[in-house]
Amino acid sequence: MSGAYDLAYCSIKDWIVQGELKPGQRLEINGIGTVLKVSTSPVREALSSLAMEGMVEAVRGTGFRIPACDLAATTDLLDWRQYLSDASVRAGPTPATNLLEMHAPDHASRTSRFFDALASRSKNNEVRRAMGNANDRLHHFHRLESRVLPDAASELIALEAALHARDRELRQLLHRYHRHRIAALPAILKLIRDDGINMPDPRKS
Repeated sequence: MSGAYDLAYCSIKDWIVQGELKPGQRLEINGIGTVLKVSTSPVREALSSLAMEGMVEAVRGTGFRIPACDLAATTDLLDWRQYLSDASVRAGPTPATNLLEMHAPDHASRTSRFFDALASRSKNNEVRRAMGNANDRLHHFHRLESRVLPDAASELIALEAALHARDRELRQLLHRYHRHRIAALPAILKLIRDDGINMPDPRKS
């Protein structure tokens, strides 16, 4: 792929991960090209790639948009990450990579780092890849969850400690962690809907 494609793909993905685009917002291909100073072709290719990853939605006749804050879809995504977590735990007590030693600038990044480290226990590259995708799609969710879940940081610390110690209770902790978030989903999704940042408006219609 071209450098223009890489720029468009990484920029759009970062806007989505950081919550800088509103749920349901239409993505204007010409506007994105203007902001990034690239032609529309690499922008369209990047959006098509992101649609295959579930980061954006392709809408027949109208182009692309940011997925809406859908309760059922987000529940499914959290259940999917729980399934991937179980698969990673079942991979055995192999040492995690040194990902937990890496600096994470914020709670959401630290959460992604934990689940990446957990997935690194699995020898299955598809599990690792799927976990990374789930982390990207849930990043903005984790940016805001502490406003609803006051124990979010301490829960994550407990998971990190259990992973590092190869604690047999890790699977139970992970189930509790995900159930807690599913129970809080309506409140967190409301925050996400209310938290959208109005970007420089060549990027939207």
